Amino acid sequence: MKITIEPTDQLVTIVCPIPGGEIPARLWVGQTDKGIPVQALITRIAAEAFLDLSAFNHALQETKAPTPEPIAYPLRLIL
Repeated sequence: MKITIEPTDQLVTIVCPIPGGEIPARLWVGQTDKGIPVQALITRIAAEAFLDLSAFNHALQETKAPTPEPIAYPLRLIL
């Protein structure tokens, strides 16, 4: 399966079961190659440091409004 995702301007906090385990994440939305809508919570993203990252860093600043649908994740997907 392949997915295509775009960042939104929505930031969330993932609460982990360990005490004080909170991780900031950005909501990304997109779809699979079969057209199924998906949402992803991205906590880290990086590229090879030796590359020219100016276009990469600029593209990370572009966001779209998140979907108005509430986000509900099945418990099996929670770390």
